[in-house]
Amino acid sequence: MELLGVKAANKVHRGFINCIMIFMAWNVYSFIRNYNNYWRIRRDPNIPRQWLEEKQQVGGEDWKIERERIDRDVRFQGDANGAAPNGNLGKKRGFYE
Repeated sequence: MELLGVKAANKVHRGFINCIMIFMAWNVYSFIRNYNNYWRIRRDPNIPRQWLEEKQQVGGEDWKIERERIDRDVRFQGDANGAAPNGNLGKKRGFYE
């Protein structure tokens, strides 16, 4: 009876490991296929650049958002010297000002 349980556990474990190996092999195959298709499309001169999602300035949108955040902080808190944007040093602005 114990031998039957050991054999069943070995089969289950082997099946689980085989499923993991199949999953890994499928991911490698899928990556290679997509990678080859990507570069095949990149080499095709008849495809417009917009379809390839090329950007002139990579990360430019991130810097735009960062600049907007800095401008907003300066508007709300004043510049680095502590001066408010409207020139009033000690006066706090109201909510609607």
